[in-house]
Amino acid sequence: MDLFQGKLYWPETSRNSRRYDKLEGDLECDVLIIGGGLSGALCAFLLGEYGVDTVLIEKNKIGERVSAANTGSLHFMSDQMLTDLIKQIGDEKAVSFYKLSQKAIDELARIAADSDTESGFEKKSSLYFSSSNSDLSKLKAEYELLSKLDFPVAFMDKKEIESKFPFTKPGAIYTLCDARINPLKYCQAVTERAAGKGVKIFENTAMKDYELGDKKHTFKTNGGTISAQKVIFATGYDTLDFMNTKKITLSRTHAIVTNPLSDRERWYEDCLIWETKRPYLYISLSDEKRLIAGGLDETEPVGGYSRKEFKRKTEKLLDSVKELFPNLEAKVEFEYNSIYANTFDGLPLIGEHPKHKNVYFLLGFGGNGTVCSMIGAIIIRDLIKYNYHPAADIVRLDRS
Repeated sequence: MDLFQGKLYWPETSRNSRRYDKLEGDLECDVLIIGGGLSGALCAFLLGEYGVDTVLIEKNKIGERVSAANTGSLHFMSDQMLTDLIKQIGDEKAVSFYKLSQKAIDELARIAADSDTESGFEKKSSLYFSSSNSDLSKLKAEYELLSKLDFPVAFMDKKEIESKFPFTKPGAIYTLCDARINPLKYCQAVTERAAGKGVKIFENTAMKDYELGDKKHTFKTNGGTISAQKVIFATGYDTLDFMNTKKITLSRTHAIVTNPLSDRERWYEDCLIWETKRPYLYISLSDEKRLIAGGLDETEPVGGYSRKEFKRKTEKLLDSVKELFPNLEAKVEFEYNSIYANTFDGLPLIGEHPKHKNVYFLLGFGGNGTVCSMIGAIIIRDLIKYNYHPAADIVRLDRS
């Protein structure tokens, strides 16, 4: 499976990151984390804070696979509106998940502040606009519920949108507590900080075989054998063999990154922008003031696009952006598409495997993957330390 096609932007911003040795020899530890993307890095950081004897292995380089294709937008709102999620899983669980998403962004901010290495984290507002008049009443109901629950949101009507943006929309929710990151730099910074807290990090170390036991698990790698009391699989799509794949669908999303924008091409507060239509268009600015846009999600082809179709996607995406920003003169400098997974209910898969004790999975699937990775790291840390987290049931692996 090709996880992405095209030229990624984030690796161009991070050329002097810290490198880690390959494992050479055998090790024992309390917790082994398999996977050096954002999910694994966040788990390593939180466990390192608690002094847990932890090892992290990555078969390639830290952060340079799926995390490097992440567009870097962080929202407390999920792809499913809270009103819809309530209908699906009930008031208590739905509100709890939204509150945990808000907490996750605050935790991502705290972790960024703990690191001396640049991570590209910046708090941002978001404009979530109604794509059509028919979506407006539902969007207003969503705003009223979020406001009632004290989420930091405001509502913009058509007139206010026109006064602040170069486009017209029927209405929008303006959220005040979202963020953006450079996902590759952030992953590298968090991993480096985890190493500073005593976590052992190994790159170019691939798991070749494993044996799950009652009291300890054994993992054979290309550099030695690791014995661990507990293991966290944070390997994303490489983990699908363990899971009920009927719960998971794979899609491909396209993204473009332009040259840095001039001041006159930018917009109100450089906020994140997305919409109610599905699949939705999403737009942000990098710390270099490059416009990043994504969308045009399709369930096929997971194997990738032809060169002609790839270029057509780029042109269509740029046209969608220019419909909102007609004075945009920017040129596309990076274009790529990447695989992402969604679950049957739109929520991530997080927790202990129902058939294997002390075997944990963090699969932050969905359109809000980084936030779900943070949620998963919090939940798994608490399951390991205290055998409990109040939201664990919402995202458990065997839900149906």
